[in-house]
Amino acid sequence: MLTFGAEDHEQAEQWMRAQDMAVAADHARDPKFRDTRSVLPPVISDAAGFNLCPDPLSAATAAEFMEALRLFRVWAGEPSFREMARACGNAVGISTMCTVLNGSELPTLRIMLAIVSACGASDEHQRAFATAWRKVRMAQVQKHSQEEHAPAGSRRT
Repeated sequence: MLTFGAEDHEQAEQWMRAQDMAVAADHARDPKFRDTRSVLPPVISDAAGFNLCPDPLSAATAAEFMEALRLFRVWAGEPSFREMARACGNAVGISTMCTVLNGSELPTLRIMLAIVSACGASDEHQRAFATAWRKVRMAQVQKHSQEEHAPAGSRRT
């Protein structure tokens, strides 16, 4: 019976990692392994003197935020839901994106960020949408909390 020491196991693991990296590199170079349909063209900024990109930070309600999110998709060239799902690595499904963008409810932060990034958002756009989402969501939670903890006589029924 052969016995292997810790050094032998470490060398074997290094060899296997190197093999995995070599295979991954081969696949990255080979077009048959790439899904070129998932690559959306980058969002082109507006002409000098114009800023047509919607500002999510101006949203105070979920409805206003959702309108900014829908307009951002339009500003980004209105990619199809299928293109968007591919662009975010199918982290969010086509039907979920469609439902969210056609609704008025605030989606989860994860879903919203997947939609924004799938539209080709820059880091700056993603930060703006995340900040706006937090602002709106925190206001919702705070309002709900205040209503829940209001004296019994002052609650609306």
